Amino acid sequence: MLSQILKEIEQNEGAISLAMLGQKLMIQTSTLEGMLQTLIGMGKIKVDSIESVGACIPGGCASCNSDQQCPLVVHLPKTYSVVKRN
Repeated sequence: MLSQILKEIEQNEGAISLAMLGQKLMIQTSTLEGMLQTLIGMGKIKVDSIESVGACIPGGCASCNSDQQCPLVVHLPKTYSVVKRN
């Protein structure tokens, strides 16, 4: 199963979300998370670092003063990609 997951991530040609990967492989995301952690531990895949994109300056703006509550921050799903070897 781990090789199937790795193959699906490779074929995606970039990052893939947990939900999309689960849907493609017909595996519940809760089950898939453990398998992804195993692949991360093996150094085969990585979690992509961008999880949110905001329009405000760091520390907030005059309208809300908080990055946590800002309505202009979009929280992106965690995505996974293959670690490239040289």
